[in-house]
Amino acid sequence: MRQPIFFAAIFCVALHSAAQKNFSPGYLIKVNGDTLKGYLQEESRSDLLFHVQFKSNAGSSKIQAFSPAEVQAFRYETGDLYRKITFTNSLPDSGYDETIFALDLVDGPYMLFSYIQKEELYFVITGNNQSYHLYNSTFNGNGAVLIEGNYISRLGILASGCGVRLLNAEQLPYSEKDVSKFVFDLNNCLSPNSVAFNHYQKSRTMSEIHAFAGGIYFGKNRDQFTADVAVRLINPQLSRNAFINVGLHYSHSSHEQVAKEFGSEVVQSTTTDDIICAPLTIQYNFGAGAIQPFIYGGFAAAYLKETTIYTYYATSKSPPPDKFGISVIAALGVEGHLTNRFYLKAEWRYELILQYPAIGIGYNFK
Repeated sequence: MRQPIFFAAIFCVALHSAAQKNFSPGYLIKVNGDTLKGYLQEESRSDLLFHVQFKSNAGSSKIQAFSPAEVQAFRYETGDLYRKITFTNSLPDSGYDETIFALDLVDGPYMLFSYIQKEELYFVITGNNQSYHLYNSTFNGNGAVLIEGNYISRLGILASGCGVRLLNAEQLPYSEKDVSKFVFDLNNCLSPNSVAFNHYQKSRTMSEIHAFAGGIYFGKNRDQFTADVAVRLINPQLSRNAFINVGLHYSHSSHEQVAKEFGSEVVQSTTTDDIICAPLTIQYNFGAGAIQPFIYGGFAAAYLKETTIYTYYATSKSPPPDKFGISVIAALGVEGHLTNRFYLKAEWRYELILQYPAIGIGYNFK
């Protein structure tokens, strides 16, 4: 019992670790028109609403934070352009003006922007000296409507003077790709002599290859060894803390059992479990610091070979059959990042059996 308590304590303490920042080439335009070229922090979009962090060169330790009051736009080298916008928040119980940084999707007589807040996607259309705040319906866990969406009705009103059947807001999916195309076509329909640009680009998904090997030893016949390799899929625009892992995993564990049978006869046994699996898991890391607690869960196609050796038992027993099937996976742990590639890792995992914690080293091949 002491090991799980100790492991959970490490997990909780690590939540307070300091953050490390990742920066990408880009530039920002200040409200006075000055352009600063350098490196912009790679934040998730929900973290870019009210500030962006900037440094003049990659090796600089001096980081400046700019708010919408100081900067009118900034752009990453990848092409994502964020502009300062002011709009009226029309969510229920809102009705106030907001000024934020939002992703520029369409330029033209009607301009389209999007932003993410509390994991919800919102759109803002500006044009004719007005702003239109668009959102989808949201539901609670029982399927009841919490907020009635307005994007279909708003887009329908804007397109009412167009008369083109292709601009059918009733059938429009709520996505950046589809709404961007709708507003782009709307501009071309209502103002055919104007120039419109659709800047939508598919959200970038990065892939990294991670390898890990580790284990723990509690004494004779009480140990754990784990090794795996996985492709980690990350969408930094949505979240730098959430990943999808796909790969191969192997674990070997052993433990002793002592029991009484047939009255006072003592039966001792040593059981080893070997698991080979191909897991698909969703992982979430807390924070972006040198120490990152994490949890993950998912499923795997798994093979379990269990071997039991009995001591002080006169009658032989048949070994249990090997198991193969779909298993549920759940785990928690801590990553301690030493460099951009090497990290220490402690992990406590359930997969077919509750395993001992495994402590070892991981490597990111990028």
